[in-house]
Amino acid sequence: MIHHLHIRALASAIALVLGPWLHAQSCGKGGSCLEPAFVGGCEDVDCCTTVCAVDPICCAEAWDFDCVQLANQLCIGLCGAAVNGPCSIANGTPACDDETCCETVCTIDAFCCDSAWDTTCAILAGFNCKTGGPGTCGDPEAGSCEVPHSTGACDDEACCDSVCGIDPTCCSTSWDTFCVALASQFCVKGCTIECLPEAVQESEACGTRTNDPCVLGDSSSSPEALDPGVELCGGFDVDKKLGPDVDVFEIEIPDLGAPETEVDLTFTAGVEAFAAILPGPPGDCSDLSASPLVAVSDLCAPTSVSACLTPGIWRVLVAPGTADEIGGDLLACDLGTYRLRIDAATPCADFCEISTEPCGVPHATPGCADAECCTAVCKIDPLCCSTAWDELCVGLAETICGLEPPANDLCADALEIPLGSTPFSNRLADTDGPELPEACDEGFGLSFESDVWFLHVAVCDGFLKVRTCDFDAFDTRLAVYAGGCKDGEVIACNDQAPLCTPTGASRLLAPIVCGETYLIRVGGFKGDTGEGTLTLECTAEFCPPPCPADLDGDGTVGGADLATLLADWGSVSGSESDLDGDGTVGGADLATLLAAWGDCS
Repeated sequence: MIHHLHIRALASAIALVLGPWLHAQSCGKGGSCLEPAFVGGCEDVDCCTTVCAVDPICCAEAWDFDCVQLANQLCIGLCGAAVNGPCSIANGTPACDDETCCETVCTIDAFCCDSAWDTTCAILAGFNCKTGGPGTCGDPEAGSCEVPHSTGACDDEACCDSVCGIDPTCCSTSWDTFCVALASQFCVKGCTIECLPEAVQESEACGTRTNDPCVLGDSSSSPEALDPGVELCGGFDVDKKLGPDVDVFEIEIPDLGAPETEVDLTFTAGVEAFAAILPGPPGDCSDLSASPLVAVSDLCAPTSVSACLTPGIWRVLVAPGTADEIGGDLLACDLGTYRLRIDAATPCADFCEISTEPCGVPHATPGCADAECCTAVCKIDPLCCSTAWDELCVGLAETICGLEPPANDLCADALEIPLGSTPFSNRLADTDGPELPEACDEGFGLSFESDVWFLHVAVCDGFLKVRTCDFDAFDTRLAVYAGGCKDGEVIACNDQAPLCTPTGASRLLAPIVCGETYLIRVGGFKGDTGEGTLTLECTAEFCPPPCPADLDGDGTVGGADLATLLADWGSVSGSESDLDGDGTVGGADLATLLAAWGDCS
């Protein structure tokens, strides 16, 4: 397929040969040179000739959008062409860029199209043209307040409202040179800042000076308290009598266990302004050169700066103008609105030195407890020490640090656990247990690898619920054994439990007897490894206590237990000293205690 640009180039080459003849045949005919048509040429001979000299296809075939674009760029003196300036000002060219207005004015004064669109032409346009018409203050399409244009209003709502309040024609007719002059005199360069709904408002009222003990040195002023992580919305103005409005806040940078804390200052203002952090009392915070952190406004775009500061009390100074010259040129408080936020939740420290998390387990904080391993990993992946110690960091640590397997890797080292939840990891674990019986095959085989072991002494008769649901991030396998490591018999097993989250997690019920010891084996299917939580729950009656007379739970019935019973003498049911459960602590309970005197075992 031949590209359409190649076709146009070929047609243009042919048209060049026939150029003069084509121009004569097409120019002066057809429609407006500023509108596309399916035939060649347009009605304005001079413009048509100029355009076809650049692109002959505009006369040979069709006056398309490319030809219209050329007309707007080349046809000086053609009413409506963009190359001519606005009708509302003396633009230096014949004609202007609004076709209807241009033709109206040139009918009155032909000089405006034949020679130059001067001041007289612009005045005539102001009286006779309705093309500008009313505009909407703040409309992004309305045009800049700093540049004349034929439509009313401009894109800065606050500035537009101020100017049109002085001269309504700037909004009703056109934004001319007079409107631009008014804008330069009465408008502050900037924009309007909106306070966020969750922001804390500055307590100082507009036109007052209650929170500046620094620059003004007013003993009646005091800094406002500001908490880290809180969005603040404030405002300032300039008053001839009161002077520049300087707002001062006091903030406590927390101690996060490191010599310094990272402080992030985010500042947004609609005018020239700045925010600076300065040493707190006893300093007066008037010496801005002492500030380690200064954020200068970027006219509505947030400015963020960071520094490591020592924990303690600091002051924050916010003011219009610059750090060299506080003040600025504000007209009203609403133009001086600003937003301020200071975050201080990260220690400035070597995370390889302060982290207490193991290197072999993923965690949301940077670094890990083994400084040598941590440093080696972070040389390869710096994010492990700046963002989080994730799965990739653990993988690197396993490869280069020679990490040890879990302490309960072997059955002989099984970890005794009570009812409840116990976190575990089978990373780097060997496979220590025997092959499962065929009855444990749920259709996926009997793979059981990288296992770790737990020991549990039953505290109820009935069933023990064992699960890895809701927590694990890998495909687990479970088995419970009665007996020892060498002669243990599988009494329950599970690979994948229905409705267990995530997919691959396990759950089982094992029959148990009070006081018996059971081994619980947790591993991965086909070598899968990771971290998880093992949860044990009883689903039957709890076993009676082995020694109810041991009231203080020290494993021996003795003088302390006797003293407790005598102190409860005569009390009603509910007391632990009511050993026979008859509702009263009395002689029968004393006899039971004395009969059990000695070691509970």
